[in-house]
Amino acid sequence: MRTQTLERTKKMVTLALLSGLLIVMGFTPLGYLKVSGLFEITFNAVPVAIAAITVGPVGGVVTGAVFGITSFIQLFSNGDFGMLLFNENPFYMIIMLVVTRIVMGLGAAYIFKAVKRFNMRAACFATGLGAALLNTVLYCACLYFFYGHGETVQGMMENGGSIFIFLFGAGIFVNAAVEAVASTILSGALGMALIQSGFVKADVKKEAVHSDK
Repeated sequence: MRTQTLERTKKMVTLALLSGLLIVMGFTPLGYLKVSGLFEITFNAVPVAIAAITVGPVGGVVTGAVFGITSFIQLFSNGDFGMLLFNENPFYMIIMLVVTRIVMGLGAAYIFKAVKRFNMRAACFATGLGAALLNTVLYCACLYFFYGHGETVQGMMENGGSIFIFLFGAGIFVNAAVEAVASTILSGALGMALIQSGFVKADVKKEAVHSDK
């Protein structure tokens, strides 16, 4: 009973720390690398992946929600392109920025649960990669289906045509590649470090973790 209480406390502390880190990253340059008025490379998928690894689905959902809410708030301060889309349809923007990040965190947790049955180290790295890819794919899917035929995007295409499509596609590719590499490496390394240190067991026995070495 005491062990269960200790593990629960450790997970709560971890979740609180990661949520706090996401808030700091969300409102400082630590979380975003601004490339242009249209694109930002975000590293906020990393704390979400770590929460998914160390806390589980609840951790992924909570940190995903924090990530999404901070992104939505930031929209009103520096989201040039985002504000145009928000003015077009605010409800769609909430889904695109908040709901997709919750789904991303939940998906990352289940990726970890699925892969850890085969190899713990691979599970940590796969979770980091999955979190970043889910973030990009869900965001882009919403952008296309919600706003692809709207006034903002169509207006840009009329003004820029094929050049706009090329630059937009190239920007998304660069974003996705950088975020995927960073999230995979950082989430994998940090996740394994936390598990091997014994601070968080991630619902597996410590012996099983060390057997992967």
